[in-house]
Amino acid sequence: MKAVLLGLASTCLTACLFACVIAPAASADFPYMPNSGGNAHDPATWKLPPGEAPSNFGNDWKLAATPEQSTQSDTLVNPKADELCGVRGASVVDTNATFPAGTGSCIPAGSPVKTAFEQTLGRPDVVIAVLDSGIEWNNSGAMTALRDKVRLNQ
Repeated sequence: MKAVLLGLASTCLTACLFACVIAPAASADFPYMPNSGGNAHDPATWKLPPGEAPSNFGNDWKLAATPEQSTQSDTLVNPKADELCGVRGASVVDTNATFPAGTGSCIPAGSPVKTAFEQTLGRPDVVIAVLDSGIEWNNSGAMTALRDKVRLNQ
């Protein structure tokens, strides 16, 4: 059993090192500077005012901080505190500055919507690691995509 685990760990390490060697360094710009302006050299300005969303947000419900507005949600989900009052996303960014009326949510209409992007849009010197065991080793397309997303600390 120990030999199998060591062999598996060795194979994983070899594949990760191979991906890191051939992958270019990751870099990104700050596409989410607020419409009101901001200083690319001052992290204190890297945040969005309430209700402002990035240009490529596309009203993605997974990032939203307000309830869905539908007859079914308004009656079955939104009034329940154990259903987070209908809040359906991760509260990263939302196009509403305040909770809309008519949702049936247990959060009062007009309450301010608090989102992560109101605090900060991130910093280029901070790296976030995601450890995921769902690697498709036999899928060349998935391995190529993974190769472009690997970053190795030095």
